[in-house]
Amino acid sequence: KTTEPSVIAQANSSNLNADAPAFVPGGDRGTGLAATEDTDESDVISRLPKAHKMMMRQHFMAANGECITYYVGRLKSYNNQNGFGFIDCKQSKEAWGVDVFIHKNFVPQPWNIGQPIEFAVTLNGRGQPQAVDVNWLPRLPEAPKPGAVRVAQGPPAAVGRLAAP
Repeated sequence: KTTEPSVIAQANSSNLNADAPAFVPGGDRGTGLAATEDTDESDVISRLPKAHKMMMRQHFMAANGECITYYVGRLKSYNNQNGFGFIDCKQSKEAWGVDVFIHKNFVPQPWNIGQPIEFAVTLNGRGQPQAVDVNWLPRLPEAPKPGAVRVAQGPPAAVGRLAAP
């Protein structure tokens, strides 16, 4: 069965829109924005791959029987000499107003700035939030840079002719 060229042209033209946003590889199919532009960079959970999310513990039971959700953030800074650092986390910043302190006892070697962390919060002696019960998640894949061209890698092209058997 063959389709007339005018029917194909009409079907194709109904799907095209001159006002459509430009295509961005890895972007949101609905808006045409790249993932880094469409999602809040400070919201680590939205950037976690499915395999990372499956490693999360989600919540724990407090001594009083209350179910408490873990926070998820990223290592913002760390000082080996002083033995402490800070975690950047959207949810904890909304609750406490500051970055969360992390002590060297909860930081693995090697550590990586930007690495995702699932953690609970307790208040230290000065009433500031401090990370406890820390679960380090694998590093996030690099977000594509705006305007970057992604090159597909495959097997090298064959050179010459294949010999017939």
